[in-house]
Amino acid sequence: MSVKFIWKGNPDTDDGIATYSTDTNTFDLWLPSMQRARQIEQALCTAYADGRRKGHREMMQTVTAAINETARKL
Repeated sequence: MSVKFIWKGNPDTDDGIATYSTDTNTFDLWLPSMQRARQIEQALCTAYADGRRKGHREMMQTVTAAINETARKL
């Protein structure tokens, strides 16, 4: 899963609609420029990647703890 971005408008005009999508959600935002839309896209992608890394790290810690607990009982 990732953040997908679509700009609805002319890249050279002052405004347009930015659509940001994930597998489960879609958001349409009016923005004053495509440059601003790209900045938001970058922030969303960074936040998503950071969350994914944190989730993976927590999952691996839980699995490792379960494996260690099982090994101690053997």
